[in-house]
Amino acid sequence: AGRGSGGDVAAIAVGGFIRYRKYPVEPLLRAAGGPNFGEVLAAAPPLDIARLATPRYGCLYVPTGSGVSTEASIKSLDASRSPSEKQEFVAASDELGRTLEAALCSSGAYARVEDSCSRLQALLRGIVGETSDRVDQVLALARLHGCTGKQSGAGVGDGCVLFAPDPAAGAAAREALQSRGMASFELNAVDGLRGEPNV
Repeated sequence: AGRGSGGDVAAIAVGGFIRYRKYPVEPLLRAAGGPNFGEVLAAAPPLDIARLATPRYGCLYVPTGSGVSTEASIKSLDASRSPSEKQEFVAASDELGRTLEAALCSSGAYARVEDSCSRLQALLRGIVGETSDRVDQVLALARLHGCTGKQSGAGVGDGCVLFAPDPAAGAAAREALQSRGMASFELNAVDGLRGEPNV
C-alpha cells in the first residue's frame, strides 16, 4: 500500500465528490517539533476543499498502471517549467475544471463534459508529454462506446476517470474494458469518516 495524497485524504475525510486544492504543508513541516509550531499552526490557512453535488452522469475509475506519487510528479514538473508557464497551466486547468464540474452536475450538458475532458487531457499532454499506451487505449475505448474521460492524479497516468452519458453506455464501456483484461470500478458518493465518542 502506498501513501495517500492530500486529495485522497481529503476525499476520505469529507466524503462524496469533492474539489480540493493542494495544501501548503511545507511551513508546518519546517516548524514541526520547534518552539513556535503553535504560532505557525494558528496562522496556517484553512483547507481549500468543497463537497460538490453528485454528478448526473455515470463515473468509472480504470487503473492503468502502478501508483504514481502526485507530489513527486508536481516537483518534477515545477523544475522543468518557468513560473509563468506554471501559472498559465494552473489558470487554464482551473477554468476547465470549473467548466467540467458545472457540466457534470447539469442535465443535458454531456457535450460540455466531453469537451472539458478532451481539453483537460490535451492540456495534460502538453505539460507531461506522451501518455502511456494503456491510457490511450482506455480513453479510445471510452470514446468508441459513447463515453469520455481523462487521466487522473498529477497527469502521469496511474488511472483514468470515465464519464458515461447513460447506464447503457457505461455498461458497454465496462464490458469492452473487461474483455481486454482491464478492471473498472463504479464511483459512487459515500459518507466521509465520522468520529464517535467512546461509550
